[in-house]
Amino acid sequence: MGDISIGHAFDLYCMDEITMRHRSAKTEESYRVCQRHLQNFFGDVNMQTINYEDIRKWRNHISTWMGPDTVRGNLICIRRVLWYLRKKKYQVLDYDEIPVPKRMKRVIKYLNEDEFWQFVAVLNAPRRGYKNESKLRNIAIAHLIFFTGLRNGEVCALNRNSFKKGKATIIGKSRDPRLVFINQSTQAAVDAYLNARKDNDKALFTSPQTGERVTEGTLQRVFMAACNRSAFEGIHPHTLRHSHATYMLEKQVDIRYIGDLMGHVDLNTTRLYTHYTNPKLENIYREACD
Repeated sequence: MGDISIGHAFDLYCMDEITMRHRSAKTEESYRVCQRHLQNFFGDVNMQTINYEDIRKWRNHISTWMGPDTVRGNLICIRRVLWYLRKKKYQVLDYDEIPVPKRMKRVIKYLNEDEFWQFVAVLNAPRRGYKNESKLRNIAIAHLIFFTGLRNGEVCALNRNSFKKGKATIIGKSRDPRLVFINQSTQAAVDAYLNARKDNDKALFTSPQTGERVTEGTLQRVFMAACNRSAFEGIHPHTLRHSHATYMLEKQVDIRYIGDLMGHVDLNTTRLYTHYTNPKLENIYREACD
């Protein structure tokens, strides 16, 4: 095979391995970010000229300003692109020569049920110049994430008619559909918000200022503002997704069902939460030792 630039290599990979396989836009975004980092460091050079020493220098460079897990993600991307090119008979670096470090162990931040209601109270507190519609929207969003485990993008993509008879089909990160259910308090919060809306936009959540569908950035700003005016620190929308998993474990729901409800492809992802709460294990210990 002839020469192939970094940009062309990533274009082909994204087309054949992401778009054609119906993988998520987030996955392609990760590869495009890796592509930009490579091109910024090397220029848009021929992939066949890049050797292990070059990759080592690039890794050391991005490690000066990226976290370990982000560096790891970039290494996985370049390995996959090299695997793809070798499959296409390009004479490029063997992807197996690039080691991938273990994922950093991290502490998952979450709110218990009492803390969640305290956080809702912060969202519900009066704010001068802040529309009641926006306040009700924020409360409904918090309910949805805490009691369903929806991802930020999944929340933003919801429409008014997404939930029918207390359930919705969500196409998430893996592109596989999954059922999501809402409880009565969440339905009440959503209804209160929609009753305050004066528009007919199909989006479930909108910005009163722009009239447009909310974005993930909107969600982040809402949660950041709530932290800034309360004792809560570092609470993001995804914190409530973590909270949903631990809440369900506290209710002793089988971990397999939790994984299905949250859209986890790998059950090991769900098992991470058992390090933070495992009532069944605690009960076994109490019965044996108390």
